[in-house]
Amino acid sequence: GLSGRPASAELQDLGAGIVEMVPLMRVSAAGLSGWICLSRDFDETGVVQREEALCKAIYELCGLLLALDRVRPLLVSGALDLSGTCAAALKEGHEEARHSLMQLLLAFEHAGLREVSLPPEYQRFITDFCA
Repeated sequence: GLSGRPASAELQDLGAGIVEMVPLMRVSAAGLSGWICLSRDFDETGVVQREEALCKAIYELCGLLLALDRVRPLLVSGALDLSGTCAAALKEGHEEARHSLMQLLLAFEHAGLREVSLPPEYQRFITDFCA
């Protein structure tokens, strides 16, 4: 590897980091998307709109899902050999990110989603995601 350590040790570190961070990602994605959805009806002061929370959350969820979609073929082919625990954590993270993104897209379909500006790759991802 780049650090001079064997690749298997680097993969173990990567896997351990993923297993450690996925629960935080899941809670963050669910909590933020739920809060943003609730804000659509209850944010009387406009904090969510001022901070562009919808755009930022969709952007980050798209980026996460695209990255996870790129990792999946490496796992399936065996090119990236991560532990079963790590693979399960990635699957759970992917499921939560998909659910959170869908929640946002459905909640704002007729309430501001058109104003969200995203890079072309993310726009294509959302188009395919909703198809």
